Amino acid sequence: MAKRRGGFLLCMLTACLTAALCFAGFLLVTAMLPRTPAEPVMLSGTLRPAPTRTVAPSPTPSSVPSASPERSLEPTPSPTIPPDVNVRIRVVGDIMCHDRQLRASKQEDGSYFMDDWFEAIRPSLEAADLAIGNLETTFAGADREYSGFPRFNTPDELAGALKLAGFDVMTLANNHIYDFRAAGIARTIEVLEAAGLENTGAYAAQEDYDRMLILDVRGVRVGILAYSAVFNSKPDKDYRVRALTKEQVEKDVEAMRSQGAEAIVCMVHWGEEYDEKPGSRQREQARMLAERGVDFIFGSHPHVVQTAEILEVEGEDGRVKRVPVAYSMGNFISNQQNRPCDMGVIFEIELVKRGESGEVELTRAGFVPTVVYRGHKGGRDTYAVLPCGVYKEKSEHPKRHRCETVWEHETELMGEGFEPMEN
Repeated sequence: MAKRRGGFLLCMLTACLTAALCFAGFLLVTAMLPRTPAEPVMLSGTLRPAPTRTVAPSPTPSSVPSASPERSLEPTPSPTIPPDVNVRIRVVGDIMCHDRQLRASKQEDGSYFMDDWFEAIRPSLEAADLAIGNLETTFAGADREYSGFPRFNTPDELAGALKLAGFDVMTLANNHIYDFRAAGIARTIEVLEAAGLENTGAYAAQEDYDRMLILDVRGVRVGILAYSAVFNSKPDKDYRVRALTKEQVEKDVEAMRSQGAEAIVCMVHWGEEYDEKPGSRQREQARMLAERGVDFIFGSHPHVVQTAEILEVEGEDGRVKRVPVAYSMGNFISNQQNRPCDMGVIFEIELVKRGESGEVELTRAGFVPTVVYRGHKGGRDTYAVLPCGVYKEKSEHPKRHRCETVWEHETELMGEGFEPMEN
């Protein structure tokens, strides 16, 4: 009985073990068979795809996506700040040609030669980035008689000599530019332009009057205005010569600023002839110009050198602005040898345009004392504009002592803030 129970149990264990092995084999085979995608599942009438698992391929150098600009890890470069720009502007007074100068410059073939008048002063003018002078004569043409005072008509050769000397701009607003009326103004402008000289202050047409003279000087936009407060005769049209009035200054400064002028130079023909002190009217007009936005003021007409000063005016932004004023620069070239009419001065202003802010500021104001030397050679007169700082050291030169005297006089005459310069 015991043997039969033992045999029965052994059979049962063998059967269970066989069944377990068969089930395990089934599972193994099933696991090795390929799987098919699951069928879509309908949910509330909407087809929703069964979730699937995607395996991203291993990245290769060619398949790695580039970073978007918004998420670039590269540092953003800082903007480059432009460097500061320095500009030197030099300005002279009256450029005249009297009868004696005409005779001295006339050649045997009937032409005129005036280049040597400016040979000694040329380095002073060429040192500037912008050189400006007041042309107090006309180029009315050879068909009209060449003449000096009281109606000035000078040969065209003077325009070429001025360009060769280093000038860039001639201003024409003065009491002699209308000596030969509208035709004289028109031809003077033509001759200057043919010589490569910019000009302003007198005009052949209304559209020329309305056009502002703004020059790009080493990246600084410099506007140039010229006015006359004195007239020998009234021009036939208001636009012929720019007259000094408060209303006109306001209009012109506004137009220049709107057209991008960063600095405004103003030449003014004013004052009393041969008066070595600026009058109260000159001082009032100077302040009016400064308060209305002019940055630098240079005067002519008295034919003698007057003092200079730096006005302080409050700008629209509330900041105080320093405006240099040279009330009269005397004669740059003429036949007036009576003292002090033989004296002149070249004024220099130096500006800086700040690269970071773009603001334009005055950094220095200086002056070069000059003398007109009338000599004699080969049976005729000679003329030369001399820088006094250089020629006061030339012991053998006939004008050494005069240059020394003028240097001392002008150094004492100029106001605080103006530096004397040899050349």
